[in-house]
Amino acid sequence: MFICFDGNFLKPKENSLVSPFLNATMFGYSVFETLRTYDSTQIFCKETHLDRLFKSADILKLTLPIDRKELSKNLDILVEKNQQIKQDLRIKIFCCEDFYWIRTQLLDEIPTDFYTKGIEVCDQVFERSFPKAKYANPAYPFFLKIQPKHCFETIFFNETGFLREGNISNIFVVLDKKIVTSKQNILSGITREKVLETSRILNIKTEEREITREEVSSSDALFLTNTTKEIVPIRKWGNWEKQDFEIAHLLRKHFPKGNTDK
Repeated sequence: MFICFDGNFLKPKENSLVSPFLNATMFGYSVFETLRTYDSTQIFCKETHLDRLFKSADILKLTLPIDRKELSKNLDILVEKNQQIKQDLRIKIFCCEDFYWIRTQLLDEIPTDFYTKGIEVCDQVFERSFPKAKYANPAYPFFLKIQPKHCFETIFFNETGFLREGNISNIFVVLDKKIVTSKQNILSGITREKVLETSRILNIKTEEREITREEVSSSDALFLTNTTKEIVPIRKWGNWEKQDFEIAHLLRKHFPKGNTDK
């Protein structure tokens, strides 16, 4: 598997050491994006991901060491170099002011049970700083480490009890056949936006607004969205437990795959 480090296409072990005195290594002052391919060649929403990457850098006042056109070209080259694998790739772009890299690996096979039986989630009170930016944040590994092993995800509420997002996902709540999702202080997920578009095409009512913990507790169904796993129904959250996956399955059936920027 190849990676791209500062414009050089290398095997991971050929990578040179990075200075420990850089802001990126000392303070995690960096932005990143996680992408995926379909049919091993088409990068899902590549330009939309790049839009968010550069918007995140603007929010954090980061000057990236590569321009968008070159980064887009290097993504395409990297996918082409790995085409002989003929399996879908998980791609991560990491950028700080001093260097950047793009890493590829095989996309993990997702257990069928995630979609047929749903997943379990837990919750925490937490709200990210700079929620519109996707940046290196110690909260992600922290919540991953403390969540129970049987839980797939941690969902966040703010201190006043409003739903925010998941550690690695956006959350949707089904209330009276309408899907509702948070809008305030969350990362604008790319899969989230595609789900909203798909819902409107399918004439499923949608709403973006504040959602209380009580509404989540009385919801008809819950599901999360994530770039690599698309749309995953939630079976259990605390004392809430349901197996109404109808809307999640319908959305997943019609979810657009491949390069859908246009």
